Amino acid sequence: MTKTSAPHSVEATLKAVIQDHHIPQEMASPNLSLAYTIAISREAGALGSSVGRELATRLQWALFDQDLVDRIGAQMGLSGCQVASVDERPTNWVREFMEGLTTRPGISALNYVHSLTKVVRRLGAGGKCVFVGRGGPFILPNETTLRVRLVAPRTFRVATLQQGLGMGAGEAERWMDETDRERVKFVRENFDKDPTDAGLYDLVINVSRFSVAQGADIILEGLRHLQQRQAQVGTPGMS
Repeated sequence: MTKTSAPHSVEATLKAVIQDHHIPQEMASPNLSLAYTIAISREAGALGSSVGRELATRLQWALFDQDLVDRIGAQMGLSGCQVASVDERPTNWVREFMEGLTTRPGISALNYVHSLTKVVRRLGAGGKCVFVGRGGPFILPNETTLRVRLVAPRTFRVATLQQGLGMGAGEAERWMDETDRERVKFVRENFDKDPTDAGLYDLVINVSRFSVAQGADIILEGLRHLQQRQAQVGTPGMS
């Protein structure tokens, strides 16, 4: 019985996300080819959510950020606060938290990551999606995914967090460092990748040098080049 709980959660999450974002059912099909997505990895305070929203608005694509995690958590019986406490955390930390939280069958760190991975893959298969964080660059196929890393100097990121979260400089810096450490560990433990490795991305953008709109311009230009290249070489995986 326990083995079937995760797939049911994935299907329920997909259905809820598709309805919430008004995504046509055929876009969630894994059979479409040349279905492009943008997957953003970001340093804390590097405007990942802002850039993601700008891209989704301009492209009229679905944006998957915190709301996707909330949906997965809801299907696993976790509140929004509880999900915020485990999202993009190292697996061992998540396991300890969840074991202390509940003994309900089917709720575990592995189930959370399994559900996250399957939902991202299924949504990405239909294309026209922007993913911010949650391992997107390491889950989705290279051929049809523009993988972007957003970075910025520490001073810029601290100032951004101060303004966005209403923190003092010292508190913002501590939050930033802790968040970055947890995100790096999450990716390393679950996807065996180092998210700080620039070679894993198609674009690495220092957002302190550009406005949010200008950063989106650069990413959209990269997307156009990716689409043109794939059109030239043919169907991904067949050349």
